[in-house]
Amino acid sequence: MVCPHCGNQVPKNALFCDNCGSRLAQAPQDAPPAYKPPAADPLVAPHSWPSGYSASPAPTAPQKKRRWLLPLIIGLAVLAVAAAGFALWFFSDARAYGQAQALFEKGQYAQAEASFRALGDYKDSADRVDACRYQQAKANFERGNYALAQTQFEALGGYSDSAEQVKACRYQQARQAFDRGDTEAAAEIFEALGDYQDSADWLLKCRPSLAGTWVLTAMKSDGEDYTELLQASGLEVILQLNEDGSGYIDFDGEKDYLTWDEDGIASDGVKIPFITDGKTLTISEDDEEMTFTRK
Repeated sequence: MVCPHCGNQVPKNALFCDNCGSRLAQAPQDAPPAYKPPAADPLVAPHSWPSGYSASPAPTAPQKKRRWLLPLIIGLAVLAVAAAGFALWFFSDARAYGQAQALFEKGQYAQAEASFRALGDYKDSADRVDACRYQQAKANFERGNYALAQTQFEALGGYSDSAEQVKACRYQQARQAFDRGDTEAAAEIFEALGDYQDSADWLLKCRPSLAGTWVLTAMKSDGEDYTELLQASGLEVILQLNEDGSGYIDFDGEKDYLTWDEDGIASDGVKIPFITDGKTLTISEDDEEMTFTRK
């Protein structure tokens, strides 16, 4: 090997010239011989690959992840929350129902009604609402608040014996009217009640039969009051009304026969109306007025 700088012969693979000291380029190492595939055997047919395939090995498919696990966990969590909510709702209503029933048993019907109404269609809450309303009406009846009780029973419609309770309330109101002297108002109620209890008997007390003997106790004519004169004279005028609709007026022994009904008294074909409260009976014609009192 010759040094390119001074021409001195240097050993093979030397890095520096031993004469001039210059750096020598290192000789390239011999490269290994390139691979040559063996010659094809003319007697063996070359290997052919199906269409779409190559000689290189197929890549390994990546393993699929378990994507069903997360939805399953979420679904179970939702079901657990729903079950907890249902249990909370169920036991909450059960507790509220028990509290409402306790109020009912204590006689606190208004509060119990509100509690049962708030429960909606839970169990028999709707029926318990009507039961509370019924008991409130009964309590008002027992306190003598018959008008209010009647309104409450009427609002209940066909619940239990509410219809009969309405009649009981009306009956008691009629008795109250009779006791305070309002016999006509009482009579209207007793008449409407028909055969309820002893309404017919009370109706006769309110509107007694006019049949019987009546005595003239007051008299007016042309605006003048002759009552004192009648009493001073000692004149006795009797009005007799019989059950069969016949009768007469007796003027000190002289009788004038007549017929009568609830619309008036008829004599000689002329019917004269009268007004009565069951205790007195007043006949008015033109400017004359006679008042009779039951004897």
